Amino acid sequence: MENKEKIVELFPVLYTDMEILSGYDQTEVRQSVRDFMVLVSRACAEAGLEAELAQQMLRQYEKETANLKDSEEIYAVSYGMICNYLDMIFQSQGNSHTGLIQSVVNYIQQHYGEDITLDDIAAHVCLSRSYLCALFKKNMNMTINDCLLRVRVEKSIELMKSRAWNTGEIGRKCGFSSQSHYTKVFRKFIGLTPGQYRNKLLS
Repeated sequence: MENKEKIVELFPVLYTDMEILSGYDQTEVRQSVRDFMVLVSRACAEAGLEAELAQQMLRQYEKETANLKDSEEIYAVSYGMICNYLDMIFQSQGNSHTGLIQSVVNYIQQHYGEDITLDDIAAHVCLSRSYLCALFKKNMNMTINDCLLRVRVEKSIELMKSRAWNTGEIGRKCGFSSQSHYTKVFRKFIGLTPGQYRNKLLS
């Protein structure tokens, strides 16, 4: 736990060893890696990561690898989960969820224009939806959905500076399902309709 870079460096070697010892049988490889992930989960819990969080991450890993048959796919998911475990354990050692929360915010910033859901965001950080929502609300004093809507409104304001699109088009580009929904949310956060704000902004 003192050398994150070394752990990341060693995992590909460990994975190759597991493949060799399993005779390259994908079923046995998957089981060997799963056993290894259980050990990692326990080690992280012993080092200070919340036990329930460690178990939730393990269940998410099992769900993602349940139907994988290709060794490279199993490796990719396993490697990603190892990195997530390491990030979480180092965050927990500092008694902070800053990195996790920032990862959620970054994901929203990158995908705000898409039809993303809470399940998509939770899967991105390998946590259950209910746990992530509670954690986010506790640390940010707002819900994930409010954060997403706030980002969409902020991004729409940036697009208003150009006359290339009308407000309906801007709303759709920023992920709103309809102009009425866009107007309702915009008024909630800004106190004006998109049209009123745009006229004020560009006056």
